[in-house]
Amino acid sequence: MTGRTGSPLDSTAALYSLRRLLPTNVRARAPALGCVYDRAVASPAIVELARTAVRRLAAAEATANDALDALDRIERVGLGPPYTIALAGDPAARAALLDWLAGDKLFDPARREPDRIVLTLRRGPVTALRARRRDGSVEHRAFDGRSSTAPAEPDEPGEHAPAAPGAPEPAEGAAGREGSGRAAGARRAARQSDADASRSEADRAQTVRASDRPAFRDAIVLSAEAETTALVRTPPWWAVWRRVAMWWRAWRMRRAQARSAALPAPGDDTAAASAGSPAAAAPPPPPPAPARRGFAKLVARGKQLADPRRAFADAITACLADDTVERLFIDVAGGTLPDRVVVIELPSHANARSLEAIGADACLVACGAGGFAMTDQLETALTIVPHVFAVAGGAARPREPRVRSIASLAALPAAMSRIAMIERALAVGAQAVAALAAGAAVLDLEIGRAERGFRARIERLEAKRIPSASYHISKVLDELRPAIVEDAARLLDDAVAVLHTAITELAAAWAAQLGEASSAEALRGAAAQVDEESLAKLRAAQATARGKLSDGLTAHVRARYDALVGELRRDTDRDDPPPDWLHTEIEIIELDAGTELGSVAPRLTSLFRSRDKLRGEAAAQLTERIAALRELATARLRDTERKLEPAVTGALAIALRAELERHETWVEAQLTRERVAIEAERAELTRIARIREAALADEREISSALDMLAAELP
Repeated sequence: MTGRTGSPLDSTAALYSLRRLLPTNVRARAPALGCVYDRAVASPAIVELARTAVRRLAAAEATANDALDALDRIERVGLGPPYTIALAGDPAARAALLDWLAGDKLFDPARREPDRIVLTLRRGPVTALRARRRDGSVEHRAFDGRSSTAPAEPDEPGEHAPAAPGAPEPAEGAAGREGSGRAAGARRAARQSDADASRSEADRAQTVRASDRPAFRDAIVLSAEAETTALVRTPPWWAVWRRVAMWWRAWRMRRAQARSAALPAPGDDTAAASAGSPAAAAPPPPPPAPARRGFAKLVARGKQLADPRRAFADAITACLADDTVERLFIDVAGGTLPDRVVVIELPSHANARSLEAIGADACLVACGAGGFAMTDQLETALTIVPHVFAVAGGAARPREPRVRSIASLAALPAAMSRIAMIERALAVGAQAVAALAAGAAVLDLEIGRAERGFRARIERLEAKRIPSASYHISKVLDELRPAIVEDAARLLDDAVAVLHTAITELAAAWAAQLGEASSAEALRGAAAQVDEESLAKLRAAQATARGKLSDGLTAHVRARYDALVGELRRDTDRDDPPPDWLHTEIEIIELDAGTELGSVAPRLTSLFRSRDKLRGEAAAQLTERIAALRELATARLRDTERKLEPAVTGALAIALRAELERHETWVEAQLTRERVAIEAERAELTRIARIREAALADEREISSALDMLAAELP
């Protein structure tokens, strides 16, 4: 492109040019690329910076989906021309601005405004228009009055299905039709008069010409035609209602064209007035047969138009008033419209959300006599483009920071492409800044959540540490001592009951043995036998009671140990069984005398006594001796009561100390393993932290670049 060197826009373009980003050694070896425009304008590096930054943000799993969505939206934006500029505002002022850009009065200020985007104005080799209808047909008209109509093609076997509304037109078909249109336009341009050519050159302001490369012009065409085509193919044989609807639409269009053809042709009023002959006052010929015709058939074939400009302007007005025209593309060869800019008219009643669908880079507002006024449509447009630019001579600058003003129309052509480039970069940069800020916040939350998880894992293990084993054991046993004493007393009572039962059973057996004696001599033998075995059996009864007491105490100790160890092992994978040596032994003083029935049935006195009396005296002596032995055995068993609680607590203390040592070893091993695992996870967390820091740095860099770009806008 050409322009004044040293201007702020030139400095910004150079600052963010792709060549400037190259290292010095690479920049020196970089070949001179044959670009249509300056590299700084064709590939603004701020867009590449935004893409790279958001792509880097997508490397983190937590932000991958949102970053990829933002990257998809950013990558839809091109790197260079053509730039799409929407034109909104007052209808009359908008028509005047379109005329000024086209270099001729082609747009009627009082024309009917559609309720959607229809009109596209762009640079072309010749001034011509192309109307694309809803049924798929395309009609061409050149400024010199020549026209052609391409009907919609019927469905053929193997042909693609009809495109849905908003579906993109195939690139091959669009490029082919545009290629044929360019060839026809070139032939028509060669036949233009020298006067018309000189007038167009005189009216046209200084603009930047594109090269003659076909690829560039194909890019202009393809980008200007937004994917809004809804082709209406010939319906199948069974869709009778669709055929009726198509016939009704065609009938309405033929009637509208017949009424338009019946009116006097624009430009013929002066010729008829100058003729003054009866032939000139004769009524016009009848309209042609009601066949389907385009706007190019508004006047009879044999009649030569006297004012091509007026006919061309009327054709534009008719197309905008025709609901069957889906898109209207106007190529202008003169005027001040830059080559790399495509202007899309935004009617007053159109939804500004459609600017997002057509990929508008900037929005101009043509202001009338009342100056700029913010409308709901412009408020909606400001959600899509960063600024709107009020275009009016001498208009006061609006106070709204999102609204900029261009007071001089003379400065508009040179600034349009630069404004569109900066607005595109601002929009892309704003999307990138929003994505980077949101991604950095998500990563910051992710890092904070991970760090809190690390601390919780270490604190959970640290909480299992026992600072002092002795204090812990003393505290636990002090809490358990009342329960231990109570349980020991209960176990001792159970052991005494077992002892009493055993002694009672022995006494009954011995009494029966004495009662079976049939003589004094047999009685003395039975008593001697009882005396001989009584001591061993009484000691066995003592052992049984002591075993009962020891077993009860051991079970109690193990139950208390399991409860205490279970508290230590909570939320761990430890399941060590209790030690085998964990049991309680109680020592009891054994009996040292038996029944001592040796004086039963003495030989001298037994001669004068009966056997029953002798047996009774022996049984009484046995009962008395058994009572004394029971009392002695019980006393010796109960003498162990003071030893029970120390025995239980001592066994628990020894077992708990060993368990605490094993627990401390396990805690240290778990802490070491957990720290190793956390360090491994922190390696990934460090990568995420680097992505977050890079996102914050990219956000600051892009924001600074956007501030510099925004400062250079009008």
